[in-house]
Amino acid sequence: MAKYNLKDTCFLIYARIDSKDRLINLKLVIKHIITHFDTSIMLWEIDNKPRIPKEIRRLPSLDYTFIEDNDLIFHTTRYRNKMVSQCATLYFFICDSDVITSPKALLECTKQLRSTKKQMLVYPYDGKFFNVPRSVRKTYEKFNEYDFLKRKESKFKLWFQYSVGGVFGGRAHDFEEFGPDNENIYGWGPDDKERYYRLKKQGFFIKRSNSPLYHLHHDRNTNSWHASNEVRKKNELEYLKVFQNE
Repeated sequence: MAKYNLKDTCFLIYARIDSKDRLINLKLVIKHIITHFDTSIMLWEIDNKPRIPKEIRRLPSLDYTFIEDNDLIFHTTRYRNKMVSQCATLYFFICDSDVITSPKALLECTKQLRSTKKQMLVYPYDGKFFNVPRSVRKTYEKFNEYDFLKRKESKFKLWFQYSVGGVFGGRAHDFEEFGPDNENIYGWGPDDKERYYRLKKQGFFIKRSNSPLYHLHHDRNTNSWHASNEVRKKNELEYLKVFQNE
C-alpha cells in the first residue's frame, strides 16, 4: 500500500502508561500512522519510570524521549506546548495515544495548511467521537484496517457530537505566540474546548474534515478524571476567562 507523503508534518504523541489498555492503544495508534504515512512521530513518555517497551521506542521514523515526572497528575497542557515548541517540521498533529482517524482526513487537513498562510486550527474529523469497545478493538488489532472500524461504527457508542479533543493540528510557527494550550489548566479538564474558543477568538480559522474519530477503549484511572473538586473549579474558571469582555 502506497503511503501518503507527510514529510513536512510530525505527529506529536504524549503518553503515560497506567494500564494494559493504554499500551495496546498506543501501539495501534503508532501502527496506524506508520502504515498510512511517510512521516515522523515524536513520542514522549512522561512518568516516574519508562514503561513503553524497546520494540516501540526503536521503530523507524519515531523519536522517543522519556521525561521523568513524579507528579501523579498529568500536566498535559504544559507538555503539549513543549512538544510544539520542539517540532522540527512545518506542520504538526497532536494526537492522543488512543484515537484513530481517517488517513484521508489527516491528508486533507495538511493540504489545507499547505495552501494558505492563514493561522489555522485543523481537526481531521467532523466532531463525532465514537468509543470502540474492547471486544471490537481486539479484532481491529489483527487487521489494522481503518475500514474495519467504519464498517463496525453502528455498534459504537457516540460519546460526543461536536468534540474538539483527541487530535488537532496546525502550523507550528502559528502557535508560538498563543500556544496551543493554556498551562493554567492542570490535569484532566476543559483544555480542549478552552483551546478551541481562545484560538478562534484570536483569529484562527477552524477547519474540519468530514469523517468521525474513533476512541479505543481503556480503563479510566487517575488521569481520566478531575484531580479534585478544587482543581476542577480552577480549571473551569480558567476556561470561562475566554469569554470575558465579550
